[in-house]
Amino acid sequence: MFQSFKKVLKEHVDNIYMVGRLARYETKSQYSNHYLGIVWEFLNPLFQIAVYWFVFGIGLRSGNDVDGVPFLPWMIVGISLWFFVSKAFVQGSNSIYARLNLVSKMNFPMSIIPSYVMLTFFIEHAFILLIIAVVLIGYDIQFSIYILQLPYYLVATFLLSYAFALLFSTFSTLARDFQSLLQSMVRMLFYVTPILWPLTTMPEVIRPILQLNPINYVIEGYRNTFFYHHWFWEHPGYMLYFWSFVAIILLIAAALHVKFRDSFTDYL
Repeated sequence: MFQSFKKVLKEHVDNIYMVGRLARYETKSQYSNHYLGIVWEFLNPLFQIAVYWFVFGIGLRSGNDVDGVPFLPWMIVGISLWFFVSKAFVQGSNSIYARLNLVSKMNFPMSIIPSYVMLTFFIEHAFILLIIAVVLIGYDIQFSIYILQLPYYLVATFLLSYAFALLFSTFSTLARDFQSLLQSMVRMLFYVTPILWPLTTMPEVIRPILQLNPINYVIEGYRNTFFYHHWFWEHPGYMLYFWSFVAIILLIAAALHVKFRDSFTDYL
């Protein structure tokens, strides 16, 4: 496992420039046939946010605050990470299979494919952070020194997503039915993750189980950064659990990827 991880890591270090270049190309080509172009980076999440806010914020919660925070900014901060993670899981899992023809004609390691695809989603996330800033200013929510820990949670989110994208891309290439199963699992995961509802509304006996979901760690971290003002090291046990989880998934994903990738082209 460790040898496979070292190999994947070396491939990223050796091809870091290519990852950035392919991500830029992917971003440009994604909206090349759209009149509004990159404006869709704002419009797509805005449409979804508006629907969720109307249904859950106005319809179900009647506009009530969440632990002293207005529902709209509270929801946007959480759902912004979900947009990135869900794309990384679903589209990242299909990233290698969808590009097998390209890989067979070019000489670069397959392990960087989920990385550059995810980097395009990270660019979209940067646009959503601008939306968050505008909403927080509109609600007169002040930025604090805790904003300095935002890069920590960005790195945590990226590594968590990459670990699963690398793992799922192997499964999805070997068994195409896995892609359909994953899409259903991600839809269910959305509703059992505290994105549109606070964890405090659940019975205390269930909360520790829900906190085993690693996505909850980064969502709570985002909200602690913007609203509740807690540093990431204030919960060392939870932090240790999260990074141990990411490390285990990454080691397994790297081992399976290296083991099977030479036979990926057989599944074209």
